[in-house]
Amino acid sequence: MVGVGDYVMRGRDGRFTARRFGYTANGCPDEEYEIEAANFYALRSQYSSTANTAPEPLAEERMQKAFFDIAKVMSRSKGAFYLASPYQNYLKDTTCLPEKVRHQIAWIDVTRIAAALLVARIPVFSPIAHSHPISTAGAHNLSHGEWMDLDYHFLDASIGLIVAEMPGWDESTGVKLEIQRAKDRGLPVINLPVDPSLLSA
Repeated sequence: MVGVGDYVMRGRDGRFTARRFGYTANGCPDEEYEIEAANFYALRSQYSSTANTAPEPLAEERMQKAFFDIAKVMSRSKGAFYLASPYQNYLKDTTCLPEKVRHQIAWIDVTRIAAALLVARIPVFSPIAHSHPISTAGAHNLSHGEWMDLDYHFLDASIGLIVAEMPGWDESTGVKLEIQRAKDRGLPVINLPVDPSLLSA
């Protein structure tokens, strides 16, 4: 990279663009990153009249801000985001489901969110999507600390932390540790509201 100036972001038809005013060694413009928010929204299902959940006030505006913040990071850095989400005690306070079932639901829900982000051309790594199948395949005896040590390798190599605001995210010990780790290393932390239609419960 020869030179990098300020970035500019603009929205058009649900697409958010972050452009680097930089030039490569041969004088060509640097890459332009486009975040297709419309593809993310396309995964939203229509709420039925009997739905028990509803979007929180201003959730759509907060989601749009999250996409702009993501675009800002992608305009400056290349790599993948780390996607933080609750797991160990997911839905524990709101259901009577067995632990194994709750963990399976946590895995399904965050995998859907990761898929939505990937469809929107936002590169993410989800430690739960990665580690849950490994745990169920025989690594279930690893301690929480051992899992966190593994996750930190991926977090430290990421370009930023996206926090999926799934139920109980703000009380999750793992998510709190990941947020603190990201802040300690100067990584951006972006909270992403989650559409209830992407969740199982």
